[in-house]
Amino acid sequence: MSKNLFMKILKFVVKDSTFFTYENSVYKQVDGCPMGSNLSPILASIILNNLLDKTFEKLKIKPKLVVKYVDDLLLVLPNRKINSVLNEMNNYHTNIKFTVEEEKDNKLPYLDLLLIRIDDGTIKYQWYNKPTSSNKILNFKSNHPYKQKENTAYNLIIRSIKLSSPEYQNFSLETAKKHLLENGYPYKIIRKLINKANNIQNNININNQPSTNSPNYYRSIKYINGLSDTIVQTIKPKLNNVKITFDPVNKIDSVLVKSLKQKIDINEKSNVIYEIPCADISNNRPCNLSYVGQTKNKLKYRIKQHI
Repeated sequence: MSKNLFMKILKFVVKDSTFFTYENSVYKQVDGCPMGSNLSPILASIILNNLLDKTFEKLKIKPKLVVKYVDDLLLVLPNRKINSVLNEMNNYHTNIKFTVEEEKDNKLPYLDLLLIRIDDGTIKYQWYNKPTSSNKILNFKSNHPYKQKENTAYNLIIRSIKLSSPEYQNFSLETAKKHLLENGYPYKIIRKLINKANNIQNNININNQPSTNSPNYYRSIKYINGLSDTIVQTIKPKLNNVKITFDPVNKIDSVLVKSLKQKIDINEKSNVIYEIPCADISNNRPCNLSYVGQTKNKLKYRIKQHI
């Protein structure tokens, strides 16, 4: 592929195809990358790398450390150089603006970590939640399979341990325990999962599953409390390497996302299969026959042709 062709395709995907409809009006995104596009995070990373290269070229004193995760940066700089670096980065493009957060009391949050600078220069870390976090997770009383709730709680506990230095793990575990209790998880189950996590951390019972060379295949079924579990237990002896997972009936996107999207009128749809019942008006009685057709055109044009 030539460079010109590649740039032409890139321009079409990024700039010339960002149209959407809302309340019967057509809009075009004029700046930035569309949310949800597979290309957007790649382009964001390229732009940010270029921004850092251009910015650091102009600095007399370079940062001692640069850590980047998507658009979150961690820099080690002298205090007197913070504002000048920030201004230089904000001069890269009028629509890209950074804010800065400095360490307080030798502590600085970064992503899900609270970085703690010790007097000897070492860095310790602790699992961190933003003050604005609602701490909402899958509630124990929700209509989901028990295994999903157990895994949700277990992963939270494991996360609190792995994202904390040894001296802060007990504090992080207490925070995780508090979150789980707030979301309806019984203390007995929390205690059991904490013991399981501690055992794995101590290299106990890690390989408790028998190894197999046969691949597993996964299929999902809708979860109905009391019925889906019974179905799986009934057919389990015949499943061999097929693993059944549960898919909840109600999801957030079924409540929110679909209601935000404008529905296309059925007559405006193309590539459809349609049915026209026979009226049989000559005999003045209903007819059970019908005509089924397929069209690539919009349905309203095809109906006009039939008429």
